[in-house]
Amino acid sequence: VAKALGTGIGDVSWVEIEILRGPNKEPLLHLYGNAQRIAAEKGITSWSISLSHTRQHAIAMVVAQS
Repeated sequence: VAKALGTGIGDVSWVEIEILRGPNKEPLLHLYGNAQRIAAEKGITSWSISLSHTRQHAIAMVVAQS
């Protein structure tokens, strides 16, 4: 998410990015603080998120759309 915002972790903190489950258990992104402000400034209106994991590995793909 921070990379999609163009900041990396630093200007955006880990605690400003939250993934929750939607009604169909799909991942939903919620932003707070600087992350929310930067997304608004860039005109980002929607996010697509894919998460997957095994016992040893985890992967996430995030696409920001305006």
